[in-house]
Amino acid sequence: MNYTIGFMSFLVISSIFIVPLVSEKVEAMKCLGPCEFYNCKVECKKRGYRAGECVGWNQPDMCCCIPKLYN
Repeated sequence: MNYTIGFMSFLVISSIFIVPLVSEKVEAMKCLGPCEFYNCKVECKKRGYRAGECVGWNQPDMCCCIPKLYN
C-alpha cells in the first residue's frame, strides 16, 4: 500500500515538471478559411507551416495549417 502511494506521489510531482516543458512546444493548428478560397498546401508553406490540409470539424472543408515541430 505504501509503495502505491509513493509511486503515485512520484507521478504527480514529475508531471508538475514535465507538463510545462511539453506544453510550450505544442501549437494548435492555424485555420485560414474555406478551402474553396485557398490552395491549402501552398498557402500554408508560404506562411512557414509544415503542411496544410482541408479538414471538416464544425464547418466543412476548412484549410488548416500544421505547425513545424522544431524551429
